Amino acid sequence: MDAGPRLCRLEKMEGREVACPEEGCAFWEPGSKVVEGRCVLHNVDFAHEPGLAKWLLDFRNALEHDAKK
Repeated sequence: MDAGPRLCRLEKMEGREVACPEEGCAFWEPGSKVVEGRCVLHNVDFAHEPGLAKWLLDFRNALEHDAKK
């Protein structure tokens, strides 16, 4: 059974349902033959830091923008 695309946790914390860009994201941790790739933020609890998700999205955008230069 296919559950559909994985959703970005940061975007979800901002109220949006956006597919996770996986390898296209600065926070993506590549997998191996043994471990599946995943977001480095997969265990972060955003509940006590409501502005953290937005800050991390802005930071990710800046990293990705700089990488394209």
